[in-house]
Amino acid sequence: MAAQIAKIAGARVVGIAGSDEKVRWLKEELGLDAALNYKDPEFKKKFKEATPNYIDVFWDNGEFLQDPGPV
Repeated sequence: MAAQIAKIAGARVVGIAGSDEKVRWLKEELGLDAALNYKDPEFKKKFKEATPNYIDVFWDNGEFLQDPGPV
């Protein structure tokens, strides 16, 4: 639901899942801009490619974390 709300709000959304089937669902059914399988051996490379402008907001299992700015 968070991804769909973010898309409606105009955000570029990248989803992360643990199977290729779920990755396909995120892209094809939910319309996310990108989706990645964290079990993929090339995950780190693909993650960097999917987030070229870094990340402004991160959502994980109901936890909302917003960029705190420079650390």
